[in-house]
Amino acid sequence: MMYEQKMAITKEVQAPQRILIVRGSGAHYTIDAKLMQEKLGIPTINIATDGPIGLDVILPRVANVIKKGDILI
Repeated sequence: MMYEQKMAITKEVQAPQRILIVRGSGAHYTIDAKLMQEKLGIPTINIATDGPIGLDVILPRVANVIKKGDILI
């Protein structure tokens, strides 16, 4: 899924608490957000990026979608 689509989904999902997976390509391909959401009962969105990008680049790009109460992985 494209990065822009992932950002749009984070803006659509309104909940008091969400799990946002904010990592690089390892999480992009290996973390199953749907399964996490089913097991934990908390909306979970995998906004991990594909490629060797560090958190110094990733975090500023997602800062505008992080809300109080969100859990970042």
